Amino acid sequence: MGEDELDLDQELAALDLDTNFLESTDSLEEAQDDDDDAIDPIPIAEAATPPRATTPPRTASPKPPSSKSNLGDWANRPEIYSRHYKPNPQERAELEQIATLLGVKSGLLKSGGKNPLESIFGGGGNGDDATKDEDPHNPQCQWNRLVVGKATQQTQNLPISLLLKQGTVLYKDVDDDGETTTHHGCQLLLFTRGFLIAKPETVSAGLFGRQKSEILTPLGSALWTNVRQIQTTVHQTLKLTCHDGTTTFEVLPSQDVATWTKVLQTAAIQAHAQFLSAAQHTERGWQYRLCQTHWFTEAVTGVWEDVGLEFATKDSAEQGLDQLDSYNHYAPLHYATRAGHLDVIQHLLQAGANPNVEDGEGKTPMYYAERDQLHHAIVSVLTEFGGTHSQKAEEEMRGELFGKVADTERAREEKREAEASAAKAAQEKAATAQSQMAQNLNAMHKRGEMIEELGDKASDLQDGAQDYADMAAQLKEKLKKKSVWGF
Repeated sequence: MGEDELDLDQELAALDLDTNFLESTDSLEEAQDDDDDAIDPIPIAEAATPPRATTPPRTASPKPPSSKSNLGDWANRPEIYSRHYKPNPQERAELEQIATLLGVKSGLLKSGGKNPLESIFGGGGNGDDATKDEDPHNPQCQWNRLVVGKATQQTQNLPISLLLKQGTVLYKDVDDDGETTTHHGCQLLLFTRGFLIAKPETVSAGLFGRQKSEILTPLGSALWTNVRQIQTTVHQTLKLTCHDGTTTFEVLPSQDVATWTKVLQTAAIQAHAQFLSAAQHTERGWQYRLCQTHWFTEAVTGVWEDVGLEFATKDSAEQGLDQLDSYNHYAPLHYATRAGHLDVIQHLLQAGANPNVEDGEGKTPMYYAERDQLHHAIVSVLTEFGGTHSQKAEEEMRGELFGKVADTERAREEKREAEASAAKAAQEKAATAQSQMAQNLNAMHKRGEMIEELGDKASDLQDGAQDYADMAAQLKEKLKKKSVWGF
């Protein structure tokens, strides 16, 4: 073999392709600008979808994914809301199983025995034509909008949605004429981005219809950002009000309603916080407008006569009156006082709220009423029910606590700086990881170019070999003629 000749097998082996790396980066998106982890806000426009009229033929009959019943680790995993997050193998397998039951293309890129370079150089994945049909009633479009984000412009830059919880519910569908249809034994699937209600069915397939396949037929779906209110009643009914309709379902068994309520509220609140702009969450306690929570909702909204909250006993009604929440460490009376809802303040006090309850910083409702110089009627009603004058507010207003306030503010500023420093370090770490991933991807592109170059050289060698073969044939013919003619 000459110096210019190449051993293709040796050259390909020298490349040492990492197929695992290719599979893990098969759906890598382009990096954003400087703010890599920022998620573009999406408008509230998607609607809950009505039932489909027909069911496409499906032949696969996989086992349905295991039902999830608890919050699990996802509630404390902010990274799953980043557009750069990629589902782990277990999360991906759950999505693939559900997609198969729905009879749709999952849109999740995978090597699956194909050439691993397809995921980079084209041809990978199974959702290339997933966005051709824009019909919102179509299962593929519902899947794309809820999971892979290919259906609309407002979802295409969001991360792949994960399955958070799945279980059996009784679904009540109300059509445009107000007629209610009850569907028993439905599956409610909660994803990072929204929810889907589907009806399990068995269809016949194969020769003479002997093969039975389990499928899921979608009945309705919506994005969390389209959900305007989540409400739980004493009748174990969960009601989700969207911007253009209401979705109602009863959890089966009914004992699980508390778990479902917690998961629904957490998923909706986190989606609103992650996918909507901060300007839409300027109100203190906005979470209680989205998730109906007794006492807190009326304190924030100022509406207490018709908030749709029902409780069976006096004990359950009194529960939570003086409880501090996890968002602002306020009790309902703090929210109502700071919002200036006089009627609600009086209603809470009449129900038994402590007028001197302290928030997470040791401040009472009277402190805010006096410090913020709220209407004198608020101070009067707090005093009437036993509220005491706030010495702290008076001292702050006179400036006698200026030094302590300055120390407190300094400590808070140091804490903010420490948090900002930690956030910056985390961003730098994420940027470094993304840069490394980009370098790896670039290296794979170069490897692909090397393979193409090797292919060109192999083609040249093949052409050269053909030339040599032609020359050898000519020489052989000349030798044959020479032997015949003797010269």
